[in-house]
Amino acid sequence: MLVDIVSKGGNLLLNIAPSPLGEFDEGAYVLLDQIGKWMNVNSEAIYASRPIAPYKEGKVALTQNRHSKAVYAIYLPSAEEHTLPSKMWLTTIQPEQGASVQGASVKMLGIPGNLEWESVNEGFVVTIPDQIQNAGLPIEAWVLKISSVKTQ
Repeated sequence: MLVDIVSKGGNLLLNIAPSPLGEFDEGAYVLLDQIGKWMNVNSEAIYASRPIAPYKEGKVALTQNRHSKAVYAIYLPSAEEHTLPSKMWLTTIQPEQGASVQGASVKMLGIPGNLEWESVNEGFVVTIPDQIQNAGLPIEAWVLKISSVKTQ
């Protein structure tokens, strides 16, 4: 829900309040813990971000960091998905290539190193190696960071 709202320019209000006795419901602690763990790895895709068109492409929500201009493709898996797909295609954005830059890098937040990608028409496909697919990343959402995106 957080990613979906932020990718459209909104803010998420958690609305967690104590009981009349000043205690929080146990579910509130679980929710805050889960959000905190995900944000420890992926916060740069949320904080200081802005939405970018087309906002969402299939299961992927898009944000852009206002300072670094990096673009984040946030994969929102269905309830049945517990591992990353082996390839991710995006048709509406493409990492920048060319003489003016060293070439854009694509990486998975929380995992060291860059991922292999290739241009496909106006978009690109990124290959997710087996070791990353099975790295035990949180299953709520997986974030690709694209250092520089070609503007249309």
